[in-house]
Amino acid sequence: MGSDNLSFKRKERKYIILEHTFEAIKKELEKHIPLYSFEGEDPNTQIETIYLDTKDFLLFNEYLRRRNFRYKIRMRKYGHNDVFEDTYLVELKVKQNSISIKKRFFLPVKLYKKFITGEDILKEIRVANKGLVGATKTYKLIAKLIEINQFVPVLKTTYERLAFQK
Repeated sequence: MGSDNLSFKRKERKYIILEHTFEAIKKELEKHIPLYSFEGEDPNTQIETIYLDTKDFLLFNEYLRRRNFRYKIRMRKYGHNDVFEDTYLVELKVKQNSISIKKRFFLPVKLYKKFITGEDILKEIRVANKGLVGATKTYKLIAKLIEINQFVPVLKTTYERLAFQK
């Protein structure tokens, strides 16, 4: 992913591990794959995510049914030591089989309510995403999906993550 492009395609693998085995697994993985640290920060990244869905959880039910083609819309902020960025990454994550494609744009936190309620903030989005390939198009697509499907915030999670990356 280049610094001027927030969209990408990747194959991902996620694993559930038992908490008491975490340190041993982490130590063994570090021998083969480095921990990912954003801009030299502590590799423990805090993530706040707001998921959008219909009031009857259409997108979540598609996930539960394991549809081969499904998508989700979420808004993420990243942080370290309980200090979060003042910008969300709004993501449309499309999954087909095991391949994920993310299309994203930056949304300043101060524009959150306007965005969720469907106000036209295109000018502000262009400024916040200046020079980023496809950000305006992604904003328009996600805004239209929210409008058509009447998506609303349904879940907010906050957690800490370690990521390994080649």
